[in-house]
Amino acid sequence: MGFAASESYSGNHEGKSAARPANDARLTTEWGEIENGIRCRATVRQTVEVGEGLIVKLEFQAVPDKVPPHIKSFDASVTLWNITLTLDGGATWVVSPQANPRAWLYDSEPNIIPLDGSEIPSRSYCFWLPEVGSKLKPGPYVVRVRYANPSRQWNEKPKGWAAAKLWSGVVETPEFEVLFVPETPRTQTTIVPKRLILELRETEYGASPHLALTYSAEDTEEVSIPKRNGFMQAVSFRALDGTWHGTGGLEPRHRFRVWTAYNGEELKGGFRISIDEVHVTNYLRYFGGGRELWEREFRYSFDESDVQAARERSCKSSDGQ
Repeated sequence: MGFAASESYSGNHEGKSAARPANDARLTTEWGEIENGIRCRATVRQTVEVGEGLIVKLEFQAVPDKVPPHIKSFDASVTLWNITLTLDGGATWVVSPQANPRAWLYDSEPNIIPLDGSEIPSRSYCFWLPEVGSKLKPGPYVVRVRYANPSRQWNEKPKGWAAAKLWSGVVETPEFEVLFVPETPRTQTTIVPKRLILELRETEYGASPHLALTYSAEDTEEVSIPKRNGFMQAVSFRALDGTWHGTGGLEPRHRFRVWTAYNGEELKGGFRISIDEVHVTNYLRYFGGGRELWEREFRYSFDESDVQAARERSCKSSDGQ
């Protein structure tokens, strides 16, 4: 007895190779118009592949002689909700930058900069443009970035807040052009199990050994799947009866199932492994889900002879044979 495995692929991966232009030059715009003594400009890569994140470095500059008397400082803390990007290429879209889900959307404390000519820290923002999706076709687009004074209020205003006399207003960069080009076909290779074994695992602290459904490095193979810009491929696995599931990277000796006690019964069941495609801004990538690109189903059935064989292999291994 033992196991059986089946697999299938899904999705249309046909397409011709598109070479990316060698031009990787950056463009820094002129300073935009002054609003209450503040102006801004952007630095971007002039050529971007469709699906890539558009990274914009946003710089602010104070013009002290244009700052009104009632304003003394600028809050340079991070907050994504103040920033919007307008993309115009026949149709017009207004989008916000996306945060790394493991990072905060804004700083926990303000960063007060006096408007006396002091340098204001620049920030880089990534616009993944998932809202635009397939509507974004290769070609030139006119872009501008807008910053509005934060509408967010601090829960506990720091000491000296009232005396800070913060800047408020709206500033924009001048318009600039970004050329979106077809994405270059790429593949991602994932190592997955093709066979499973029943193994007797020793445990620490004197606990009784347990049986584990696992695999070794010799039981693996590589699976290469086309990878789209802006997306990642995540591995997930779940029991066919829905009793357990997991996500993340797989490594040899990963335990898919554990039996801490064995009383002679048949050990049987099944599970499936899938490689799913999720957008980098999608929180589902930490929980499984997304568009399935590849899957393999395993069904296993082990009896007493399989358990005895696992025990004998364990004894040989511990004896160094």
